[in-house]
Amino acid sequence: MCYVRFSYQQLPDVWQRAEGVREMTFAFATCDVRMAMRFIKHFYPSIDKERIPKLTELIRTDVLRVMDPQWHDPCQIIHGDAYDSKHDSEISAAIQELKKAIEEG
Repeated sequence: MCYVRFSYQQLPDVWQRAEGVREMTFAFATCDVRMAMRFIKHFYPSIDKERIPKLTELIRTDVLRVMDPQWHDPCQIIHGDAYDSKHDSEISAAIQELKKAIEEG
């Protein structure tokens, strides 16, 4: 299960206060479809994975991850470890599918 992502980024020179200062960000996000659906349902209770198969597949393959709404409000969808710009058209289609499912309730 993919759950916590840690990333270290070197701060731009302008922002650095001391040599080697690093910024650390945490993203509590998952590529586990069952948990991702629980996070999505927190805001959109009528959504189920059968209504958003494109998004579900992108989550399952870790192209996208869903962030935990208890840590990141509102629920957000971010790039997973398998993301590559070649997935952009698939992601656009999945987002349209999600929007349609939300609109239909």
